[in-house]
Amino acid sequence: MTLNLLASVPEGIVLCADSMLTLNTPGPDGLVTTTFANAEKLVALGANIPAAAMVSGQGALLGEVLNITLRRASSAIDANHFASDANGVESAVESIVGELYERALAQFKLDLAAQWSQPGQIELVNKSRTDRGLPEVVTIGPERIKIIDDPAGPANSQDWDVEAEYGLTIVVASFFVDPRAVAIAWPGARRTVCVPGAPLWWWGSGGSSVARLIRGFDAGLAQRLAANGDVDAQHIVRITTTRGDYAMPTPISAMPLQDAVEFAEFLGQVSCGYDRFTAGPPSVGGCLDVMVLRQGERQWIQQKRIHSSLNYG
Repeated sequence: MTLNLLASVPEGIVLCADSMLTLNTPGPDGLVTTTFANAEKLVALGANIPAAAMVSGQGALLGEVLNITLRRASSAIDANHFASDANGVESAVESIVGELYERALAQFKLDLAAQWSQPGQIELVNKSRTDRGLPEVVTIGPERIKIIDDPAGPANSQDWDVEAEYGLTIVVASFFVDPRAVAIAWPGARRTVCVPGAPLWWWGSGGSSVARLIRGFDAGLAQRLAANGDVDAQHIVRITTTRGDYAMPTPISAMPLQDAVEFAEFLGQVSCGYDRFTAGPPSVGGCLDVMVLRQGERQWIQQKRIHSSLNYG
């Protein structure tokens, strides 16, 4: 799981990322969850250019952790395979990450189809198929796996048997002539322009606590109320959004750069603390890496280093 933060202020862009990595690997009794607290999720792009990228969602694709994939994109920029400008760095990330993602997604569907074709699982599939008026099957193929948010996936419920999530978001930020940040989300390489735009953005499971602090509620409010049959769920969210009664009154777009750095660090600490004291396995935490992009300049404010954890006094 993850927390990625981006704050855009008049002097530059502040990027902040936690270091918690969650991996789910197959075991004899199903998936085994393992966490590491020193993952690199904020990566500089190019040797001497004001560009960087942050990772949320999948931590690794086909055994390659995403910071290595982003370093390959960085090397491609330095080798002039892509232009050293905003469009070039975005294209490098989309091309290199996208190619690996598509191969990983194909393998994920194969593995998931094989898992759901096993005794015990295929019975559940066939029960669902019977309820939908479909014939029973002995196995299912990868074409019957629906990936959430995949624009190319099956839209009709008759065309899929298993639904799964395999999301990845890379935020690419730069400040060549003007500040710019784009979130590229897979499946589908869907783009959202963040800068120019709203002054504060967050991604990952750690964003829930940030949303509650900044907005007064998180995105799950409407979903939970709607799931309970509350017809006023959207109305409640609309009121809190438009009136801002529960929002944190912070003039982010007018902040000096140093204050924006400290604000991003504060939000990162809130998210890590919220996760630490919430029941369940850790999903956000470790060191916070912080970077600033100014016009023509990139500066690490905080970056974890390889070091010894031994202290013999």
